[in-house]
Amino acid sequence: MSYEVVWEPEALAKAERFAKDDPAGVRQVFTAVDHLADDPRPDSAFGSTDVLRIHVGDYRVMYKISDQQICVSVIHLGNRSCREAESLRWAFYAVTIAHYVQRPSVLGGSLEAFPGPRIAPASCRRDNAMDPDIRTRAALEEHWQASERGDTEAEHAIYAADAILDYPQSGERFRGRATISAQRGGHPASRHFTVHRIVGSGDLWVSECVITYDRAPTYSVSIMKFAHGHVVHETQYFADAFGAPEWRTTLAEPMPGRNIARA
Repeated sequence: MSYEVVWEPEALAKAERFAKDDPAGVRQVFTAVDHLADDPRPDSAFGSTDVLRIHVGDYRVMYKISDQQICVSVIHLGNRSCREAESLRWAFYAVTIAHYVQRPSVLGGSLEAFPGPRIAPASCRRDNAMDPDIRTRAALEEHWQASERGDTEAEHAIYAADAILDYPQSGERFRGRATISAQRGGHPASRHFTVHRIVGSGDLWVSECVITYDRAPTYSVSIMKFAHGHVVHETQYFADAFGAPEWRTTLAEPMPGRNIARA
């Protein structure tokens, strides 16, 4: 029997925040949480019967299990920083108390018998549309970070085995993850990547970045189509910098943080 795994909005918001600085770590969290579908009470978890915590790298995940609904609800995500750890401890205390408050026969008490914070149990909701988008954004951020640090294996982990990469300006097509990795790994120039923007949702995502080849900047747009969590088709465009003509000098203003280059 496989459980449905859902993320409560507060936990999803935390994951999205952490993914900005640590996309690889958040991907590990999502992978570990996915495994709870088949084993919601692993030996590494601790807590009560239905409210548990697991550790995933620097992160702490708290979740509730509903055997009746066959559902695992992730209700809190924190990391090892003092503030997050303290927040996780209080949240765990509050939810555990609320869990038992609803079962007075277990402890022989009543609602009034348990002072302190109480949190109503979270229902197993199915409105977690952000979940796959957070995963995809984390994967994209890790892809570009791996590109910058020269980690070829991590850079190309985002691609499906039979992915296609197109360069429309040259007419080239590269078929398969291994071929895509080989053509990039064989580039003679020293490359660096600065990502300006990642936008998208569902199966279509666009990254806008500057790639420098031996210190010469090239502006690039990458359009990626996803299926089953991996890139199946990427189209990448490249454009060199150019100087602005004099005839539109009075019409233009510099972009934030930029100076206008003159022809």
